[in-house]
Amino acid sequence: MKFSSLYYHNLTSYKRRGISPHFLDWENQPRIFKRYDGVDTIDLPRKVAVGDLTLFQILKERPGDLSNTQQTLDILSSILLLTCTITAQAMHSGTPFYFRNVASAGALYPFELYLLAEGVHGLASGLYHYAIDGPALHPLRQGISVSQTHSLNFFLSTIFFRSSWKYRDRAYRYCLLDTGHLLENLVLSLRGHGFSPQVTYDFDDSLINSFLGFDPDREVCLSVCCTDNKPDLCPALPSQEKWGTLPQRAMEASVVSVREVKYDAIATMHEASSVLKPGPYQGIKMDELLGVSEESLVEIPQVPAWPDELPYPQVVFSRRSRRNFVPRTMSQHHFDSILDGLCSDSLLTGYPWLTSIGLLVTNTEGYGSGFYLLDRRSRKLALVKEGNFQGEMARICLDQAWLANAALHVLFISNLKVLDEVMGPRGYRHTMLEAGRAGQLLYLTATSLGLGCCGIGAFYDQEAAHLLGLNDNSKLLYLVALGPVKSVKGH
Repeated sequence: MKFSSLYYHNLTSYKRRGISPHFLDWENQPRIFKRYDGVDTIDLPRKVAVGDLTLFQILKERPGDLSNTQQTLDILSSILLLTCTITAQAMHSGTPFYFRNVASAGALYPFELYLLAEGVHGLASGLYHYAIDGPALHPLRQGISVSQTHSLNFFLSTIFFRSSWKYRDRAYRYCLLDTGHLLENLVLSLRGHGFSPQVTYDFDDSLINSFLGFDPDREVCLSVCCTDNKPDLCPALPSQEKWGTLPQRAMEASVVSVREVKYDAIATMHEASSVLKPGPYQGIKMDELLGVSEESLVEIPQVPAWPDELPYPQVVFSRRSRRNFVPRTMSQHHFDSILDGLCSDSLLTGYPWLTSIGLLVTNTEGYGSGFYLLDRRSRKLALVKEGNFQGEMARICLDQAWLANAALHVLFISNLKVLDEVMGPRGYRHTMLEAGRAGQLLYLTATSLGLGCCGIGAFYDQEAAHLLGLNDNSKLLYLVALGPVKSVKGH
């Protein structure tokens, strides 16, 4: 069978009473920090340089142009800290557990972050790996020059076994979603520092993975984000004869466990998605391809300011999965602010037209209970059908009863057959990464507004499609629940 987005998604779908038992091999748990043996580290300062900026300001105000301004190691460190860092530590069963400012399925953190830096004062031009537990940089290729300007090129990767150790063949979904979470943090951090980042998921996989020094059976690049204002220069790489030399055992750094299991469905799906199919894709109107009809439209109001906002660094460093929802009404101001964030320019740096956003609304001021679709381009909310669906969706999400108390379920949906026809299997990467990006933004928005938020990637897939009335080719990719919770520190 030829692998496609639809085939892989169906193959890894959960069915009630059909999930095979799986026991975690705790002695073989993957390492959560990547190491480069024999490579010295460059310690980074723990300084954040965005002041009292709020998430609303980062999303709504146009960033300044810093492309020709000399960057410093302090600014680079600030960008990286706001992108991914350890925010707290606890002990679980005698083992240290590290909280991060990025959401991740099962707290497995399959992603890594690399940087090709040029023109940063105090840092030699070259390729670096970001070690979040330092924070520090591992120099990988030195003396590289690309554009002879001040440029930052970020490469976001995933290590398959970190996630497949728990989720097996289904883990490719979470690798994509989690990398999307990290990417949105990076985009927001760059915007907060005055950059206009460019994002791409389309590049030569083999070339980029080779440049980064990966064992491609274990670790692969999924996204690139650049600060150059010219999209055609993302990613910018030097010619191969100018790459320089990697550390001798660089490829071994992708090994995270002594007994790794290779899951064929992940390997085959990723290989199938490595083929680039030329666009354009902008003409896709995904909402019209799901098999549902819209009954009425509501225009989303412009929100001049969000309520109860915290400074952005406090928001990103205090992000948590909070699911102790209470059946209390969400204010219309909070709800409109959530919609406003989903329609923001930040999420338009990728491929938003490939993924539909649905909402299951209940107990929300100013809006009736029901299933809605959000049109981000026109800023309109379309009612699909009335009713309170939170309880039934909670049962579909592996009977997680706490979901029934959330005022809002945000749904990410796509017609995978259309994606396959237009983009080939590469489209699966696009739509899942985009869902992850929007999911991370919802986490941060909820934190900013004093609400709870928790993402769900585990559900009985066919039951979810049936509840929403989707056609056979359209699938729920990701669900993020939001709403009032018992208490949130800082508010």
